[in-house]
Amino acid sequence: MSEATSHGAGGGSVPADYQTALAEERTTLARQRNILALERTFSAWVRTGLSLNAVALITPRLIELGRWEWVVRLIGIVLTLTAAGMYYLAYQRYHVASLKLTAQGIETTSHRAIDLMIAALIFCTLLSLLLLFQET
Repeated sequence: MSEATSHGAGGGSVPADYQTALAEERTTLARQRNILALERTFSAWVRTGLSLNAVALITPRLIELGRWEWVVRLIGIVLTLTAAGMYYLAYQRYHVASLKLTAQGIETTSHRAIDLMIAALIFCTLLSLLLLFQET
């Protein structure tokens, strides 16, 4: 009995088990790309939050407006709270996408690790609000 074959791009015969192996390899690579895309998106949200928090902390020390100093501090507060919001959005988007991938049998980074990291970032960001009211 002959093995099942099909015609490849060059017109030659390609064994069915070879095609199956290629399909499985492509599926594995696609799953890895999905995981990497999820992690890249998550890290982009986190980087944005870190940048906002850094700007919030440095702005009051760079700009002295005398009686308008409260405006600079208010901007710092808004940026800090926005940074905390970015971390929360990163958390939400990661978990939604991760659950979809997990339902398809794709293993992602531990939810506990993500939870702890986001909790620490939000805590430190909110703690940094105290620095905004420190005398320079």
